[in-house]
Amino acid sequence: MFAPTYSPDTFNSLDELDGALARFEQVQGSSQIQAIGRVIVGLGLADAIGLTMAHRHFSLGDDERLVEWFEGQFAHLRPFEAAEVAGAIPFAWVIDETGAEAQWRPVEFIRQDQFPRASLPKLEQLRSSEERLNELARQIVSRGLGDVLGIALAHRELPLGDGEILVESLDHSNRTLTFQAGAKRDYENLTLIPTFWKFSDDPDGVVVEAWKHCINH
Repeated sequence: MFAPTYSPDTFNSLDELDGALARFEQVQGSSQIQAIGRVIVGLGLADAIGLTMAHRHFSLGDDERLVEWFEGQFAHLRPFEAAEVAGAIPFAWVIDETGAEAQWRPVEFIRQDQFPRASLPKLEQLRSSEERLNELARQIVSRGLGDVLGIALAHRELPLGDGEILVESLDHSNRTLTFQAGAKRDYENLTLIPTFWKFSDDPDGVVVEAWKHCINH
């Protein structure tokens, strides 16, 4: 189920990228992605969500949340005070296993006035899919991946051309993340870490596609 409240402590408890990658490799995450993808496809959620490698690049203050907005062909996220972004809509969640039942807790939001209208049906599908999301959480936790994988709404409308990938870069001094499309060949000399995967059904099996990559700073 979705947790009824938000706390920046959930975000701050995530590993930073290097630690998250080490944990991902420790539990052989790459070999488990397709299995979880089959669960997502089987639950009928493949159009709405993808899997994320749960991680953070910085910490949040007591009244902050990480919020996304769009500028042309770019998407940005940075911390905002809650009062600055009243009504912000959560779009990424991680699993909280501290209670009697695992819950999905929000960690990233989008400004209400920036939410893509075309993605509203995906959001409504999630809001009406509590039992399916509970099952997904159970499947992830049962594989020992509860602290490794999260989910995110597939809401970004950043077009990708042939040979392009979505890349996340960090301005650490301003605690700002930027997403943009780029030719994969332009990043051949950098370490790119896949951190968001989408799935689609196919006669030959579930297709896994890494939709977002973090530059390892």
